[in-house]
Amino acid sequence: MVDCAEIRAAYQDLYVELRKYIWDLDAVECLANLEASLYDAFIAKDVALAFLDKLAMYVRFSALEKDETDEIQEKIDVVRDLLEEDPQYISLYKVNETVQEDDLDEN
Repeated sequence: MVDCAEIRAAYQDLYVELRKYIWDLDAVECLANLEASLYDAFIAKDVALAFLDKLAMYVRFSALEKDETDEIQEKIDVVRDLLEEDPQYISLYKVNETVQEDDLDEN
């Protein structure tokens, strides 16, 4: 099982790498769509993988050097591997119990 937070953290690592370069509008639009799909409450795996594959294509056919594209592709592969893991889950926030004043007086 993979926590959606792990997928988002891997995406953030990918984003940090992508920010080092200038991308055309189509690649940026694809990246925005990927991000939107990853930050839904529950990630639509097929949609996110489609945008990830499209982004990988933009990287592969970019004017970057081979070693630069390889670094980005490694980050893409990490995100892909996490997305392909089943099932996904979301950690719930810990809720603190509310205590009324009357309860405090009894103790």
